[in-house]
Amino acid sequence: MDTLRNIIVKDDAFYKRKKESVDSLLQNSRIAKLLGQYQLDRKFVEDHWIDFLNFEEDLQQCALCQGIEQCPKSFKGYMRELDIVDGEITNTFKVCPYGAKLDEQRRVFSHVSGNMPKEMLLVTFSDLNLDNDGNLILLVKKLIDQATNFSPKGIYVHGEMGNGKTYVMQAFCNLLASNNQDCAFVSVPQLLQDLKSYFNKDEDNGIAHLKEVPYLILDDLGAETVSPWARDEVLYNLLNERMLRKLPTYFTSVYNLHELEQHYTQNKTTDEAIKVKRLIERISALANSFLLVGHKFR
Repeated sequence: MDTLRNIIVKDDAFYKRKKESVDSLLQNSRIAKLLGQYQLDRKFVEDHWIDFLNFEEDLQQCALCQGIEQCPKSFKGYMRELDIVDGEITNTFKVCPYGAKLDEQRRVFSHVSGNMPKEMLLVTFSDLNLDNDGNLILLVKKLIDQATNFSPKGIYVHGEMGNGKTYVMQAFCNLLASNNQDCAFVSVPQLLQDLKSYFNKDEDNGIAHLKEVPYLILDDLGAETVSPWARDEVLYNLLNERMLRKLPTYFTSVYNLHELEQHYTQNKTTDEAIKVKRLIERISALANSFLLVGHKFR
């Protein structure tokens, strides 16, 4: 058990540390400004010592912060604010610049659906190198215009493998989302693979959403395994519904429409030819063709 002398010694040490701490707090420009604003003195800091200590610690953490990922706080992306109301301290929290950026990203992400890789949800047109001898800049201008001026007809972007078709359309999807437009970005091969896993299940396979989402981007059309089910039951029905609803639909493919028609024709029967032609007609009704040339991403 502590003797009276030990308690007094400990108290003296405590008050000495507190005095030194208060001295340090009074040197803080933010705290000094707050005290000056309300004409408060040292005693107010002493009476609310813990509040000011927490505030100073928060300021120090923010001063050293290099991003939301390194934030040591329990409430990441927020910083403590002190105010005086009726002579008493009030603690509030407001979003910091990093937190505001994260909130903005979350807002944008909430408008994107489909199977776009997570790391591509942040790409923008500003990430593109438009200094090339191709027509990428023309495509970007068309897409930016359609992101701000509604057009029921999208764009069918085709060209060589690795020339940036997918990247450009991912940036377009993110631009739409930043404008509070709901957009689904879907890799066609991945979509069809996922749909197979829903066979004989009662779960929603997501097709209903793709039929009605305001903007749809179908990436890598023609790269999927060709089958009557994929072509006629999935793609045709999806595109026909979007055509009837006049919903903007965009595509990327290594095939132009003539080549795509040949690619989808598995045999030369009249019935087969009619089904393929109906699909190509739906694509033509939904989008204008654009040949992307002169740019290599790979």
